[in-house]
Amino acid sequence: LARHYVHGGNGLYVLGVRTPVTREQTRRLVFDAVRAGTYRVFPSGRGPGRRVPTRDHDLEFDGAPLVGDRIHLEAGKHLIDVLPGSPQYIVSVVGPTFFDGRPARPHYSMMFEYR
Repeated sequence: LARHYVHGGNGLYVLGVRTPVTREQTRRLVFDAVRAGTYRVFPSGRGPGRRVPTRDHDLEFDGAPLVGDRIHLEAGKHLIDVLPGSPQYIVSVVGPTFFDGRPARPHYSMMFEYR
């Protein structure tokens, strides 16, 4: 389960992976994308707040630097290199609001009430 999905809280899982927090060394992981699509990439909030050293990117997918917050991945295995001093990132088919831990406020009102 953990090789293909990311836990988003409330017992829900979505396609994706969490990268490790790195210190002095680059860490490499293999993400096996179950299906092709556009994946969102964003910090999870764990790890250093600033990159050490300062640079334009923290992640490389299949040898190419990620410079935005989205990447198109074909189904299959992909190498992700997490550069030294990087926070944890979530790579997922859904955006960061799914992982914020607060349920969305409903956009409706009660139509009736009990007495």
